[in-house]
Amino acid sequence: MLNLLAESALEERQDAIARVERTLRQAYGRPRHHNKHEPLSELVFIVLSTQTREAEYRRTFSALWRRYRSWDRIRTAPAEEVESLIRFGGFAKRKVAMLKSLLSRIHADRGITSLRFLRGLSDDDAMRYLLSLPGVGPKTARCVLMYSLDRQVFPVDTHAWRISTRLGWVSGGKHPDDRRSEDLERMIHPALRYSLHVTMVAHGRSVCRARPLCDRCVISRWCDAKGQGSG
Repeated sequence: MLNLLAESALEERQDAIARVERTLRQAYGRPRHHNKHEPLSELVFIVLSTQTREAEYRRTFSALWRRYRSWDRIRTAPAEEVESLIRFGGFAKRKVAMLKSLLSRIHADRGITSLRFLRGLSDDDAMRYLLSLPGVGPKTARCVLMYSLDRQVFPVDTHAWRISTRLGWVSGGKHPDDRRSEDLERMIHPALRYSLHVTMVAHGRSVCRARPLCDRCVISRWCDAKGQGSG
């Protein structure tokens, strides 16, 4: 009896998730948010996005690529030179130190500054390698896997967590830990994970903010926080 109840609850949750995914996809399509198809480029893009507005981290990525045309050249370039190119994006010293650490580690491991070898690995092995890199956590690793390697994973960023919490899918604070991120990923059918992540990012940026615009929300009928926004 308990197993039947658990299966019924799981089916209801998955039906609810499918409804939300379909509604968000109809509203936003399948945006890529300027993420990169090449895995090392995507990792660099994410590092540059840390605590930075979208317009600025897109500019810093473009500035670095125009100057060096190679991530390996950044590995060997003087830190001060690289910092000067991305200073306008904020936290330049920290980001350059992070980039150089990542690029040096990849080069030391592989003899080449590239992550293309990940395409030949299983999801688990690719995830394991990415998590072994300095400063790379589960959300960053899953973004590389999803955007660049077309793997059916679900990165849990602030937007995905905020919206999932308001929908009542998860609970436990403003920020997810690794276990709760994995629990949320398991709830979502693999075929829906990409679409749901990218549309949640779009929805979280435009409507379901820290102070939500509930009157503009296409999924408010299913939301526990309905009517608590600023309007």
